[in-house]
Amino acid sequence: MLKYKNKDKMIFYSFWMTILIVVYHLAPHLIELSDFYRGGYLRPFFETFGPIALNYFFAVSAYKFYVSEKSCGDKLKKRLTTLMVPYMAWNTIYISLYILQNGLPNIRTIILGYTLTPFDGPLWYIFVLYIFMAIFSICMSWWPRLSKKLEWLIIILTFVAAVLHHAVIYSLISFPYDWWIERTLRMAPPFLYGVYCSKHKSIEFGRHGVAIPGIISMICLLSSTILGDNVITTLLLYLCTLSLWNVLPDFTLKADSIIKNDMFIVYSIHEGIIIVMLAVLNKGNVHFGKYSSLIFVILLETVLIVTIGFCLNLIIRRLPTVVNIIFTGGRNEYHNKEKKQY
Repeated sequence: MLKYKNKDKMIFYSFWMTILIVVYHLAPHLIELSDFYRGGYLRPFFETFGPIALNYFFAVSAYKFYVSEKSCGDKLKKRLTTLMVPYMAWNTIYISLYILQNGLPNIRTIILGYTLTPFDGPLWYIFVLYIFMAIFSICMSWWPRLSKKLEWLIIILTFVAAVLHHAVIYSLISFPYDWWIERTLRMAPPFLYGVYCSKHKSIEFGRHGVAIPGIISMICLLSSTILGDNVITTLLLYLCTLSLWNVLPDFTLKADSIIKNDMFIVYSIHEGIIIVMLAVLNKGNVHFGKYSSLIFVILLETVLIVTIGFCLNLIIRRLPTVVNIIFTGGRNEYHNKEKKQY
């Protein structure tokens, strides 16, 4: 799926996948304030964005982790800084928003707020991602031959995850934290696919060969929108993420490209901004009666969120290094720099 030498493709997709996450969390709430929240395909269409983006994030994170020749211990230590430090920082900030909405949290809520149900909800993937990296690194050290059986493991987990997702969302089975286990297991196949790509040669497509995965991606996206949330849709969204990467040929971004901006801050703050925006809209009894006005507000608020994130990122880049490490994991220190290894 990925070629290590082509970092620009990863940067390009990370930018747009973060945009998809923002729209995924924003659009359904705005649709509820419109005449189009019952029936239709608008909401199901936007709700495909989240799984596609998260599948990508887990795959590319695994790829960058395991393609490096450094020891897993060193890489896990580095991820404590780049992942877990900002994870803890942003969740601590979001406690204030939780208090405004729900009052003071108890001990159980605080523990869950830093683990299974983060106060900054979208950051749940960081906690799961680090667990995946640690567990699979241990498994690889104990069973070196496991890397030779990844194909079968990915195929098995793909179908198990799809079936479990269907069973949980339709209440066919129920157990404590079933939603968390289901969502976590659903991220295992793309993570393992990233591991697989880091250890095997990428599939090469000719100049015109990219049309095939492009067509597959569109078919999967449209089919998922029409079919709704079920086993087949989960499988189609896996295939859509897999195909999307091969749509773009290799390319080089300009040094001053806006896409070069790191999107971690945008990802970290967007949920809080959405909550505040929705509170303002609800207080003003805003209602959307036309598709055009609804889509316009979705686009406008998305641009606003990204702009706020960029501005905050610029401020953090000018503050002492320790602030940068706390809120971005040190990402700004490597802004627009070529590195030999991740």
